[in-house]
Amino acid sequence: RLSFGRTDPAKLPIEKKMLRLCRPLFADASKSQTLYNVIVGKQGLKDGVPVKDASICAIFGNDWKKDFQEEVSSLPKAEQTAAEMYLKRLELTRYTRTELTHLGILSQGPGMVGPMTEAHMMKAGKARLEELMAANGKEGGVTAFKEEVAKEGAYVNWTPAQCNAFAEKIATA
Repeated sequence: RLSFGRTDPAKLPIEKKMLRLCRPLFADASKSQTLYNVIVGKQGLKDGVPVKDASICAIFGNDWKKDFQEEVSSLPKAEQTAAEMYLKRLELTRYTRTELTHLGILSQGPGMVGPMTEAHMMKAGKARLEELMAANGKEGGVTAFKEEVAKEGAYVNWTPAQCNAFAEKIATA
């Protein structure tokens, strides 16, 4: 039986730890205001935790972008434009330095990271599917590929629908 009130913080599950990493800048700040302040740099995360896509998802949940957009929509146009720049910068933290540089994802500029990443994932996914089909036969390879995509997708907060759509896109390409 777990008793979170009496356990050592080092033994807490990651969800409980991450919620403790963010303190509101003001006592009456709402969740969306705090999210906005963290993303635009008005406040940092506790203990110097870097502001990355993974940290924001862990603290504010997977639908944090909707909350952020709601908060930004009430701001003046100039601040909305600045907030969009911060959001694009934050989205780059989903990728490793190797992905951004060596794989050529940044070769078309920061605005093309999404399409370049998708092109790279399609190419790598097709190669992996061919490996699995050579080892397990056509049907076994496709099944093994879909299982791998579901497993890897869970690591990056993809929904099962996103995993299935990506696997089908690769299998039919």
